[in-house]
Amino acid sequence: MRQEAMILKNYPHPLVIKFFDSFKDKNDNSYIVTEYAESSDLMKDMQKRFEQGEKYSDKESQNIILQFCLGLLHMQKNNFIHRDIKPSNIFLVKMSEK
Repeated sequence: MRQEAMILKNYPHPLVIKFFDSFKDKNDNSYIVTEYAESSDLMKDMQKRFEQGEKYSDKESQNIILQFCLGLLHMQKNNFIHRDIKPSNIFLVKMSEK
């Protein structure tokens, strides 16, 4: 985990959440301290939309896929493998409507 944390710290990107610190508690549980994710994660957003009977527009879907791919490409270029890719680990960034 320490190596992953250092990669996050040393290779910042606007579409990858900012890393601040990592530590283990007395029970050897690992924690990573990151910036506050102001927008929802993809899982919560999908659940909310499902409950409200809403769907993503084509533009919204394209923005989510683009953000995800650009963030993942940045990590791959820096030899970082995300071992837990899932909707709850994808934080949404509001993009302009242009």
